[in-house]
Amino acid sequence: QAKLIPVALTGRDVLGQAQTGTGKTAAFGLPLIHLCSRDVPFQALILAPTRELAIQITEEINKLAKHTPIRAVTLYGGQSVQAQASKLKSANQILVGTPGRVMDMIERGLIHLNNIRFAVLDEVDRMFDIGFRDDIQKILGMCPKPGIPPEGRQTIFVSATIAGEVEKLARKHMFEPEKIITSAGSLTVSLVKQFHLTVQPWDKSKLLIHLLTHEEPALTLVFCRLKRTVDDLCRRLMEKGVEA
Repeated sequence: QAKLIPVALTGRDVLGQAQTGTGKTAAFGLPLIHLCSRDVPFQALILAPTRELAIQITEEINKLAKHTPIRAVTLYGGQSVQAQASKLKSANQILVGTPGRVMDMIERGLIHLNNIRFAVLDEVDRMFDIGFRDDIQKILGMCPKPGIPPEGRQTIFVSATIAGEVEKLARKHMFEPEKIITSAGSLTVSLVKQFHLTVQPWDKSKLLIHLLTHEEPALTLVFCRLKRTVDDLCRRLMEKGVEA
């Protein structure tokens, strides 16, 4: 935050690499809140790879902007378009969304990108993955050209990792960006203790149940790749007396 905020406030484009847990949302969110005008809709666009991250960013920005007239709204799949369209009337300076839903809202004529003065990509390494790349390029292509506001669009890309090819792609959408690196090799802050256990696929749920019943953590977050796996695992945990 100490490195990125002063640069962002000057209107310069920024390519920021920082570990998970270092407060990247506030690093780009506070300058946006400060620089956005109260009466102009759709001035800032923040793109995130998942709806969970988009919701989290919106909540944090609105918490930080509580005593200002600036508000963020989330656009993501899985919620009705009408529900999100109605929120645009009251919270509309900052749009936070997933690429697919943002494209959908543009095509429906519910939002436009003519006023965009600030474009932010969070987890930029994932945003330039093959799955998102076309949508990202289309969306950024619809925004005013990169440059220093108000003449151009300020662009801020942040991530825990920015590999060579991603950086090359990112720079094509930026104007003379300043690169800020705060992570020294590690993806997470040193306060996070990490352990891993190698296990065969068929033993995964058995091991998880063993850990939950023997280690007795107060709260556990389990990520699964498929909805079906989530349902199956939930059922198995409940059968073993683990609240899930």
